[in-house]
Amino acid sequence: MAFFKFIALFVWLPCLFGFSLASHAATENFKFHLNSEPKSLDPAQVSLGDSVGYFFQNIYQGLYVYHQEKLTPLGAKSCKWQSLILTCELNPEFKWSDGRVVTASEYVSAFQHLLSFKSKNSILRILKNLKNASKVFAGELPANQLGVKALSAQRLQFEFEIADPEFLYKLTSPLTAPIRSEKFPDEKELKEARAASRMLSRNASSVQRLKFSLCEQFVAYLLDHKLTQRKLAEKMGIDESLMSKIVHYDFDDFTIDRLVKYLSVLFPKADLEILIKNKGKVA
Repeated sequence: MAFFKFIALFVWLPCLFGFSLASHAATENFKFHLNSEPKSLDPAQVSLGDSVGYFFQNIYQGLYVYHQEKLTPLGAKSCKWQSLILTCELNPEFKWSDGRVVTASEYVSAFQHLLSFKSKNSILRILKNLKNASKVFAGELPANQLGVKALSAQRLQFEFEIADPEFLYKLTSPLTAPIRSEKFPDEKELKEARAASRMLSRNASSVQRLKFSLCEQFVAYLLDHKLTQRKLAEKMGIDESLMSKIVHYDFDDFTIDRLVKYLSVLFPKADLEILIKNKGKVA
């Protein structure tokens, strides 16, 4: 079921975009049923439609959003027109998840990547008025000839071939969000991320919850270091079948002590702390 697989995709998000305003910090997992799954998290390789479009709307944010029936700046502090030039002052409070402020060059990278010759997205129809957009998209000009440039770390400039009075509304598209890297997980890596996923029951015991959290550390290590299950098993000196159970959260045959012992191989200097929360009433 697509709902189940959707959760696993969040493993990749902090690595790719990972930006959020502190005021928007989530305290619980967002859950949404997908009628179909995106085959890529790369904006240049997807087509926004039905639930996939809604998914991208919730993970990517750019210069503007359309909120409560009005255009609202988000990544931008303000934007001003001067003939065929649009200059935007960026919002210094718009940050990546590691606290670093989003810069103008990261928007430039996003637009160049989005309109590159290898792009399979139909984004050209809304960005075609940008200077050289059609030629860059067709591969006739290099991406750095696109009419988007960083004037400074916090100033972004768009140059147009013809007037585009609706352009600010077009910037509400999640596909125009900034990017930190053009390296996106391929379809095989996404499948591995989905496979390494298991829903934890609301009625799970404290022991099950602790085992689940320990297994999460193995999955995160595997993905962060781009290892296969076999390579991770070899690193830990255990059988691959055992490693497969751990990264697929099949922890019923493992004791907490055993999982901690395995984890200490990957993190020899780490300390394990258990937080005890008493949800019952004190007698």
